[in-house]
Amino acid sequence: ALFFVALAQIFNPRSTSIFYGLMGMEIDFYYVPLLFIGYALIRDRGDLDRFLSFNLKLAMGVALVGIIQGLGWKTFLNPTNLAPQFVALGHLVRFAPGLQHVLSAPPSVFVSQGRYANYLLLMLTLAVGVVAYKIFLNRPARLAYLVLGVLALAIFLSGSKGALIYGLLTLGGIGIGLLWGTRNQPWISARLGKILRRSVVALAASLLLFVYLYPNLAGAWWTYYYEMLWPDSASYQLGIRTGSYPLDQFEEATQYAGWQWGYGTGTASLGDQYVTHLLNAPPPPVGAVENGFGDLLIEWGIVGLALWVLMAVSVCIAAWRVTKRLASTPLYPLALAITWFAFWVLLPFTWAGVQTYQNYVVNAYLWLLVGVLFRLPALLPQPEPGAVASPIAARVPEPIGAGQTR
Repeated sequence: ALFFVALAQIFNPRSTSIFYGLMGMEIDFYYVPLLFIGYALIRDRGDLDRFLSFNLKLAMGVALVGIIQGLGWKTFLNPTNLAPQFVALGHLVRFAPGLQHVLSAPPSVFVSQGRYANYLLLMLTLAVGVVAYKIFLNRPARLAYLVLGVLALAIFLSGSKGALIYGLLTLGGIGIGLLWGTRNQPWISARLGKILRRSVVALAASLLLFVYLYPNLAGAWWTYYYEMLWPDSASYQLGIRTGSYPLDQFEEATQYAGWQWGYGTGTASLGDQYVTHLLNAPPPPVGAVENGFGDLLIEWGIVGLALWVLMAVSVCIAAWRVTKRLASTPLYPLALAITWFAFWVLLPFTWAGVQTYQNYVVNAYLWLLVGVLFRLPALLPQPEPGAVASPIAARVPEPIGAGQTR
């Protein structure tokens, strides 16, 4: 239903060009079929392990590039001369008022600090799930711990307040979720304690090594985050950015005449400036606001926004049902991590700004991982005919065979 509403809104007479609608459809729906690719990609545990290992190694490489840039080599794999529209993204700086000091926020390989920060929070979530998955299976998790430490340092040097807060919430939220999922399995709880201890050690070791080697830079970034996020600071922004500001921006979207019906797909989406400049299309009739739900309201009206919320809630509920089925199994941490990420991208992050969902890297990984999530129950060992099922296998219903019904 959401897709067809967005498709119809391409031809909204208020939109100044059909190219905005075509771009909006590509941004919002192009990667959704990856859900089916992710489901078909993982056929057994070997496929799953290779998929996770590849993505962790890729994440470590991308994060290391960002760390090198953040330590002072700003032009490492980052062009010195950027096109004018990319300068603010690729050479972004942060200002610490208390120190009167400018800090460089690295973009890694993305030529955009925002895209880089989004990638880091995605891979941090996956790395936490992989660490728990490996420990539950009593397998070595050295790569996952190493990646976890590298990602923690990369997030600290990224200059993204949102990524830092999300990282802390992820560690706490997934930790609580793991406690809930293993509450009836004392032997798993012992392994969970090992997961938490080693994860904290990996995170602390990477940050302490950075402080030891670069004490001045570490102190400058610490001061910046303290001034931006601590309530007693004169430059405190967290309360404003998460409280009244998004709501005010949503209300601003309702100031446009006829906002109830929308102005057309793509008219408030990420990248509309390229349609304007490259295709010489007339500018959109409205401007985007810094609230994702407000932008959806501008494009699709009340019906479209309601369908978006319904879609997001439906995906999260379906993901949580699969995750609950996997409780007390080694695959539960992965399912929990994917469900956690999907919830944040589709609801809180979109409320703050639709750019996170419309970031092609996050969007592609979101639907691919949701497809992997729905495949996970089929990877559990099934009991032999006539054998007594183990507690782990018994928690997941047997797949329906040909001719069977529930």
